[in-house]
Amino acid sequence: MAFVGQLVLAFSPAACGADRDDKGTTIVQSEWPESVAHERALVRAESSVAKVAARVAKDRFRPGFHFLPPGRFLNDPDGCVQFRGAYHVFYQHLPFWGEPNASTAPGWGHAVSRDLVHWQHWPIALMPVPGTYDARAVASGCCVIADGLPTIVYTSVPPQAQSLARSFDGMRTWRRFARNPVIPKPPAIPGLEDGFRDPFVWRHGRQWRMLVGSGIRGQGGTVLQYESTDLVTWRFLGSLCTSMGADCFQWECPNFFRLGDRWVLIVSPLFRSISGLRGPVQYTVGTYDGRRFKHGKWHPVDLGGPAVFYAPNSLRDDRGRRILWGWIRGGGESGAPWNGMLTLPRLLELGSDLRLRVRAVRNVDTLRGELLADFGQRELEAGESLDVCRGSLLDVVVEFPLRGSGRLSFDVLCSAEGGHATTVSLDLASGELRHGDNVGVLARDGGDICTVRLLVDRSVVEVYADRREVMTLRAFPPIGADRVRLAAERTPVRLTRVRAWQMSSIW
Repeated sequence: MAFVGQLVLAFSPAACGADRDDKGTTIVQSEWPESVAHERALVRAESSVAKVAARVAKDRFRPGFHFLPPGRFLNDPDGCVQFRGAYHVFYQHLPFWGEPNASTAPGWGHAVSRDLVHWQHWPIALMPVPGTYDARAVASGCCVIADGLPTIVYTSVPPQAQSLARSFDGMRTWRRFARNPVIPKPPAIPGLEDGFRDPFVWRHGRQWRMLVGSGIRGQGGTVLQYESTDLVTWRFLGSLCTSMGADCFQWECPNFFRLGDRWVLIVSPLFRSISGLRGPVQYTVGTYDGRRFKHGKWHPVDLGGPAVFYAPNSLRDDRGRRILWGWIRGGGESGAPWNGMLTLPRLLELGSDLRLRVRAVRNVDTLRGELLADFGQRELEAGESLDVCRGSLLDVVVEFPLRGSGRLSFDVLCSAEGGHATTVSLDLASGELRHGDNVGVLARDGGDICTVRLLVDRSVVEVYADRREVMTLRAFPPIGADRVRLAAERTPVRLTRVRAWQMSSIW
């Protein structure tokens, strides 16, 4: 796209007909007033990001085909929505991150794409306004299309409460609701923890439904369920479900959606016993009767763990696809003024075993350029390796039978002498997929061929293993460490096919 990577500064709503709908009819906006204080906050935020954009673009660890803002700090993806054919993704944004004594109160950054691959930076959507109900944070939430108008539902702080913002100019600028917050406090439930945030809203028949993350002391995380006809007046319906035990005190960033005849709940849990509090993002599949959710077993959404992957969010597009993004944590070189990026968009489907099937959306394939390697069938003897290709922007696809007693190692971003590598291994006997302490198991389903896809993007690697498990990794290789190798361990390993492509940068 022509504007990929370009920072677009905020502009006045009046300049683009914000007070009129598509038919030119005047829209009553008295309940959604403009705010001079907010416009000033947005200008300051955009200026701070623009100041470091050139430095960020030169960082050798800055990804080439994963989305991140022009600079500063990104965390939770928010408000994933499709509007007028375009995909919009918002994200928690700290536009002053890295400045001395700067505010760390998050707002909402904004990006748009027509193809889920190339992204245009749009004006920052929301920023905290001093002296108001969201002075400390415009925290996570969602975006829905209500009566044809994009409407953000978010947590305002302090205290944690649920508030609204709406766009009247095609999602370029946003106005807060005059009667915010629409849910000013949590329900009176015995033992409810302090957390009350991250609304997720969907259409349920003629009603809107909302989930808000929280927890119940002694029982675990929970999601609180509300109902409304207009997004303004909400009725509490009770807890959707509660789980994970007394050590878990909060579920953050809930997502709840239907796949086939089942429902899927995704949560980002916090645990008292874990250093840093964040636990692995989990999903469960179950049934929903309109009030309560009967869940099944919990499974990790990503094997990379919360140190790398956290707080995913999703949308259902006009083709009926459920597409998910996650927050990849961490920055680049020391002192580089950026931190955080989004995963590639992932398509979620449900298998017959009631486990998620996950793969990068097919649009990602359009970034493939030169075919760097194409090996047919061959057998690697125990201890033997295969040099596949070189590069730091790569798509590597390896096909092999998931049987035998050997182990296949996938080494990316390797140095020539072998002193550095990012390694993922797959035990063919047990199906164990491992990178350090991060472990998952690929279930055998009778298929003849297993496929592992590694998407290498300078300092991030996404590993898709037979669509059954996905693992996100960060890597900081020394200069020149750009090789891909496969190695057989213990016993010979037969390869069916190995291909690798150079990937194009979206910037």
